[in-house]
Parts: sequence; structure tokens; C-alpha cells
Amino acid sequence: MTISLGGLKPDQISHAIWNEGRGHTGDVADGHKITKAPKIPGQPQTNALWSELLTKPPAEQAGILAGHNVVTAFARTDKLNEMTALIGAMPPELRAQILLNADNHAAFGLRNRGKGAEVDAMMAGLQRPARQTVSTETVLSLAGGNQGNPGK
Repeated sequence: MTISLGGLKPDQISHAIWNEGRGHTGDVADGHKITKAPKIPGQPQTNALWSELLTKPPAEQAGILAGHNVVTAFARTDKLNEMTALIGAMPPELRAQILLNADNHAAFGLRNRGKGAEVDAMMAGLQRPARQTVSTETVLSLAGGNQGNPGK
């Protein structure tokens, strides 16, 4: 039942962990309802994914953990403390990649599991990457001008 990190996209990793932890057994034909079952004992898939993650170099670990909901999914397992320590031991640029990415909800997921003080300590001194901004005029010129409102 184990699956490789290398063959999964980040949202697939998080879903694999959540499905195992919740005892989900699959989707019905309409794709919306999930059948509940008892929690899978020992979470073998989660443990295998975690073990594989630990074999990766730090930059690759950070890239995986920066994926959508991956930290939040692992935080709901018995890997919470190990994962918090792993992220905390990473260099600042890798911690920033994980914790300052609003799309992956990592900081929220850790705070939600009682790791607020650890998150604050890990985020201390981190800088968000500069955002690229584009002027409205540039966007309009690339789009062929403001044809919908020629008075502007």
C-alpha cells in the first residue's frame, strides 16, 4: 500500500496521508462522497512517505514540505514533533520556503496543532520574498489595450 513521494504531486501526498488517517476507502461514482472506514492501524503509508522524505537532501525536503497542505497533513499524524524539529533545523531560506508560502498553509497547520511558539521561533527573522508587481498600464498594453472602456 506504500506509494513513492517521487511519483506524487504535493496535493496527492497530503491526500494520501489524510485518507489513511481518516480511514477513507475511496470515492463513490459522483466523486464527492467518501466512504468512511476505521482508521488504518499504524498508518503504514504515512510512515513510508515520512521515511522516504528523510532520505532526501534538505532542499528537496523543503520543496516537498512546501507543497499544498503537506505540512498540515503530516501535522495530523504522529510525525508532528519530528516534522516540527526537521523544519526548525533547516537553514532560514528553506524554512521560509515552507512557512512563508501562503498557499501551503504550513504555519497555520502547525499552529492549529499546538505548535504556535515553535512556528513563531522558526519564523523569527525570516523575510517574505519580494513580490513582483505589474502596473495596470502594462497589463492593459499586453492585453491589447482597454477596449472595454475606450475613454481610459
